[in-house]
Amino acid sequence: MEVWLYPDRAGGHLLVLRSQPNGGCEVLDPQKGWNQVHPFESYEAAYYWLRQETYELVDGRMTVG
Repeated sequence: MEVWLYPDRAGGHLLVLRSQPNGGCEVLDPQKGWNQVHPFESYEAAYYWLRQETYELVDGRMTVG
């Protein structure tokens, strides 16, 4: 599992990237009841999509602002 952040001064928006048993991945939104935002066939496709949406991978502690 990975946590991704869209940073902004209002606190940002988190998404969670989770692997699936079939080898794919899904992006979940914890602020919206952990609903699935998007399914992907591979990690690389999910990573590319998150980067295109300007999300940043959270590595340890991260400050916003």
